[in-house]
This record gives sequence, C-alpha cells and structure tokens, in this order.
Amino acid sequence: MARWRTGRSPPHTHPLPTPDQLHRCGQQGTGIFTHLNRPLVWLPTGLLLGGAAGNLLDRIRIGSVTDFIKLPHWPAFNLADIAITVGVIALVYVLEGPPRRARA
Repeated sequence: MARWRTGRSPPHTHPLPTPDQLHRCGQQGTGIFTHLNRPLVWLPTGLLLGGAAGNLLDRIRIGSVTDFIKLPHWPAFNLADIAITVGVIALVYVLEGPPRRARA
C-alpha cells in the first residue's frame, strides 16, 4: 500500500526476470502467435508490449516505476499501466469477441 501513496513502486532486489515471469511471457507469446490470422490482433499486442517496455525502461533507468497519475480513492498509475490495461481488454475482445462470419 505504501507504494501507492508515494507514487513509486519498490525497486527489485535482482534485475533478472523470475521463472514465473518468463513462463507468463511465453504463454502470452504463444497465445498471440497462434491467433495472428485474427484481424486487429496487432493493436492490443502493441499496447501490451509498449506498456511493458515503458515500465521496463523506468526500472532500468531509475530502478523503479514512476506512477505520476493520482486520482482520489484510487492507486497511483502511469501511462504504461493504462496501455497494458487497455491492451488486455482489447486482446480479450479480439480473441474471444463476437465470431466473424465466414465469407462465402
């Protein structure tokens, strides 16, 4: 909770990703690459990758992610968090949304 009040998340103790993080990245990559024939799958993928890259650059550059948007009664966040959240919602819609009609 303290990281939400300060606007900064705590720095990691080690710079390498954990096995769990690598596994999740692999799962996401597999899911995306098996659905490349779906229209607009590139859009949520770009949002997810861009948001992750933004947070990663913050971690490399200053050792933690700077959360600079603070709303009342809501945890602090940044634009990368917005891109990741919108990307996840869009990806679920693109992959699981209404079925497309087959062209005759």
